[in-house]
Amino acid sequence: NIKGFDYADFQRSDYSDLVFFDEYDNVIPHEVENWNQEGESLVWVKLPVVTAGAKMTCCYGGPSAGDYAAHTWEGYTGVWHLNTLTGEGNVTYANSSLIGSAADGTKSAASSAGAAGKFGSSCYICSAGVKSGEFEKGGVTIPYSAALGASGSFTISGWFKHKDQSYYYDHMFATRGASGSDGFSVEMLNGWTTAGQIQIKGGSTVSPKIAMTDTMITDWGYCTFVFDGNNYSFYQNGALEWMKTATGPIKDNQSNLTFGNVSLTDVDANGGCCWCGWIDEVRLMGGVVQTAEEIAWDYGVMTNPNLLLYGMATDASSDLALMIASNVEGLGTPNPDGLGGQSSGGGWCWLCGDQVYN
Repeated sequence: NIKGFDYADFQRSDYSDLVFFDEYDNVIPHEVENWNQEGESLVWVKLPVVTAGAKMTCCYGGPSAGDYAAHTWEGYTGVWHLNTLTGEGNVTYANSSLIGSAADGTKSAASSAGAAGKFGSSCYICSAGVKSGEFEKGGVTIPYSAALGASGSFTISGWFKHKDQSYYYDHMFATRGASGSDGFSVEMLNGWTTAGQIQIKGGSTVSPKIAMTDTMITDWGYCTFVFDGNNYSFYQNGALEWMKTATGPIKDNQSNLTFGNVSLTDVDANGGCCWCGWIDEVRLMGGVVQTAEEIAWDYGVMTNPNLLLYGMATDASSDLALMIASNVEGLGTPNPDGLGGQSSGGGWCWLCGDQVYN
């Protein structure tokens, strides 16, 4: 809870008066994933730097500050929160400014939405029972787009959780179908035990089954797969599990990117064995090879409860509108009613910072 904070102090029902500033009063981008005026909301903010002592200020109750959600995820070619799956509805794709609506996707009828996720809501991939006739149905499919960059070299990550330890041959990410030699798939297999194994298929390479400790039976696990053009690397909870040399490239096979199954053309068709459990917050960086340090940092930022310390919400000065209009750095032009230093009728701010994460 933030002392002094009240949703009633927002002036706009679409919460467009929410704005964040860095410690130099530059507007920094954010995306509202979930807004709940009766409880907890989820907002992603892109800080220019995250170091001990860094500060940012959140302001609201003034003029509209504009929409900079797409800028929050610059550097990624795809970000899917998996929080808006209703019926056969779309998957949230945060950075649609890059490649447009083609990056939206659909879930299978065997999968369900709205389950509690690591962050907000998630998608439960396999609604049928383990080993049932529906076991091969389930997944979220993103239509093919070359701009996603899920070939050559790339980094893909997501949060995963098993329903229980009775998994069998669970696919995590894939552009490779049940048969075929191009594309890639990351899968956990040879289950029915608490110790999992990971296998990577990419191009003509099928990695050996590599044992690892499966932390995703009782809690959410952060999994990252990196291909640098020569090596496969798999990370769990920010730590490198293993690295193997590939015998060939991961080629662009012009197939759909699927979460929780092999690459599916028809999301409701049988595929490979689906992930039996939940998936949340999948992110893709096409053409980018994240380092071990960067992956560990991402995990730490998303899991450290002491990352931010919150100050008290207090009355803001009447020049909040001028502050918004004058200090936007590289983010385009705010909405017209946020220009010209118009009186905001007050407003509220709180300071976030003085964190001790290092």
